[in-house]
Amino acid sequence: MSSDESDDGGPASSTAEAGAAGSPAPDEMYCSNCGSVIDADAEICPDCGVRQQSATDEKNAAVSFVASLVVPGAGQVYNDQVGRGIAMFVGTAVMDLVIVFVAGILTFIVIGPLFLLLIPVVHVAVAYDAYTQAEKINDGTITP
Repeated sequence: MSSDESDDGGPASSTAEAGAAGSPAPDEMYCSNCGSVIDADAEICPDCGVRQQSATDEKNAAVSFVASLVVPGAGQVYNDQVGRGIAMFVGTAVMDLVIVFVAGILTFIVIGPLFLLLIPVVHVAVAYDAYTQAEKINDGTITP
């Protein structure tokens, strides 16, 4: 009997042999944190204890960024962080109103229109938050 056959004449297929070959068996995967070979259905790695996420749970950080750039807070809602998204939407609306009000007052000393340049800065900051939150969700650092 060759080393490639089991006692019943079929090919040998044990987890240890699949791991020794350097790649996981079809029903296994690598842990997203420590790289250990674990069961493909495992929710938590038995070696390091980090929760595993399937590919369907991953968030596209670019979509999150663009969504929040178009409608502040929409990227956070896409990331399943609805409360954070609502807070970002309301906070951005309030900040926009304050900036416009202050710009109107400062118009008398000529720098008012320059103050309006803060509005896109606030919107980009909200979009960047959505992007970083999506990255953290994909890394497993946070859960939505």
